[in-house]
Amino acid sequence: MTVCTCPASVAMANRRDNLKTIWQSPEWKAANKIFHSLHPDNTCERCGRTGKIVPGHTSEDYLDMSSYIAKVRDNRCEALCGMCNWQESKGKNPCPICVSRKSEVIHYIGQYQEECFYCLPDAVIEKRELRKAGYKKWIRDMRDADNAKRREEYKRRKSVEK
Repeated sequence: MTVCTCPASVAMANRRDNLKTIWQSPEWKAANKIFHSLHPDNTCERCGRTGKIVPGHTSEDYLDMSSYIAKVRDNRCEALCGMCNWQESKGKNPCPICVSRKSEVIHYIGQYQEECFYCLPDAVIEKRELRKAGYKKWIRDMRDADNAKRREEYKRRKSVEK
């Protein structure tokens, strides 16, 4: 088994190891108990799912252990479900339209997006499909032209050889 040694993977592994030591500390366990007592309904503040919640942190919260634990203890972080917390680490948020519709499946979008592909108006989806079909036709035409040139060159070489 090969181990990835790229800087990003090493940094992520080190960060996880540091967090594991924090999560095993008695201070964290006490702060986490307080946080969960303040959120008895176990509802995610972003998507509205109910179930197991975790404290959602911003990137600045990870600078030192004391501020990380203090934010949880003082309820200065969001109550997130596991999926929202995981997507947050990738820079994504739940689609606001999926959340407002209370969809069974909630799609996550990048920070620059306003809605997911499934919530776009039909006119926009049709326009994208037409543009996609036009692009595919353009590619096919380019390949056909290249192939025609190759066939002509092949025929020319065959006639010269005879």
